[in-house]
Amino acid sequence: MAVHLYTGRAGDALTESRNGHVREPENLMHLVNYAHALLFLGREEEALGLYAELVPRWHPGKAKTLGSIIANDLRLMRLSGVICAGMPAVDALLTAAT
Repeated sequence: MAVHLYTGRAGDALTESRNGHVREPENLMHLVNYAHALLFLGREEEALGLYAELVPRWHPGKAKTLGSIIANDLRLMRLSGVICAGMPAVDALLTAAT
C-alpha cells in the first residue's frame, strides 16, 4: 500500500487499505495506511480523527504504539520527498499525545 503513496496514487492506497482491513480486521496496519491515504487525499479531518483513535493503541507484533509507527512512517515519507499539506497537523497530534 505504501508504494501507492510514494507514487502519487493515494486513491489506490485508500482502496487497498480498506480492502485489507475487510480481509484482516485484526491487522492494525491497514487502519494506519487508511489514515495515511485519507491524509494524502486531502481529507485531513477524517485522517486526524482516525489517527487520534490509533495513536495510543499498541501493536502487539511490533511491540510499540501505533503513534510511534505513524511518526516513523511520516519521517520516512519526508526523507523520500513524499509530503502533503496535512502532515504538520498529524505532527501536532502526535506531539500532544506524548
